[in-house]
Amino acid sequence: MNYTEVFIRLWTERKTIFKYMLVFLLIGLVIAIVTPKKYTVTTVIVPQLSSTQNFKLGNLSSLASLAGIDLSSLSSTEAISPLMYPKIVESLPFQIDLMKSTFYYKRAGKAISLMDYYKIYRKKSPIGVFAKYTFGLPSLILEKLKSKDISKTSNTSDSLLVINKDIEEIMKYLEKDISIEVNIKFGYVSLTGTFDDPVFTAHVVNHLKNLLQTYITKYKIERAMAKLKFVSERYNEKKAEFEEAQRRLALFRDRNKNVRTEIVRAEEERLTAEYNLAFNVYNELATQLEQAQIAVKEDTPIFTVIEPTKVPYKKSAPKRFFIIFVFTILGVCAGTGHVFYRMLDINLFSKR
Repeated sequence: MNYTEVFIRLWTERKTIFKYMLVFLLIGLVIAIVTPKKYTVTTVIVPQLSSTQNFKLGNLSSLASLAGIDLSSLSSTEAISPLMYPKIVESLPFQIDLMKSTFYYKRAGKAISLMDYYKIYRKKSPIGVFAKYTFGLPSLILEKLKSKDISKTSNTSDSLLVINKDIEEIMKYLEKDISIEVNIKFGYVSLTGTFDDPVFTAHVVNHLKNLLQTYITKYKIERAMAKLKFVSERYNEKKAEFEEAQRRLALFRDRNKNVRTEIVRAEEERLTAEYNLAFNVYNELATQLEQAQIAVKEDTPIFTVIEPTKVPYKKSAPKRFFIIFVFTILGVCAGTGHVFYRMLDINLFSKR
């Protein structure tokens, strides 16, 4: 059979192909209509990567070393690389905080958490529902037969996070609906969210940006806070030593006002030297403590917003015309395949 005969046969069976195309077109039309609308919001930020110059040790190291204090471990705080941002967003503590955050949802008429959104209010795709209760029915039955999972999302005594199946499923949904992209070449970060309500989507993306900045701030100033704590502890210790040295020197002078012996003079010089050393270390630590407190405040990272969060007025999905077009093409292919199958079947039968 040559190409001309094939074309003639396809033209003869054009009604069959048209029927298939019509059926698939109707299926595509139904799917396009019942598929929930999706709205996408993207905000673009530029993180400030310049490290704040922290306090310098100066002469404190030499003075503190005389008192048995090692301050060589204190160094400047470094900025967190934007390459770590996706890992922060994917981390379990971040995801749980995001799930517990509440946003106004029009369908509910109130503010709801992301956890409630996915468990109660999220519009489900008809294809997903069909797949769940057909192909996924065996797994659903097995889950019902199993004992209830008693694990809850909580902090255990050994600081381990335990999650249940619901949290794990919601994390998978979040992975699809929320994304973060780091552009190394131009130095910006894009945060994107996709949900079925425009206002809800804008609120989620805006909170995602704020929550990310909160976590980065916490990680970034952690070292500065540790330094502040260290200096504060040393300051309190040396303050007590200075006050004790001051008390001993004053008490010695009061007791020996009219005594002028070499032994008294030597003891007074010794007590004065202890007092001066304690005062110098204490004074340097007081200055260092003030600088450390300023450094903690200045280390808070700042995001420059290039593309602000805005409420979309156009849906991003579903692409209804594209869905109908794809199903129409599938109908044509299915009809053509059916015709070819009949032609092949006839040829095989005629050879016999």
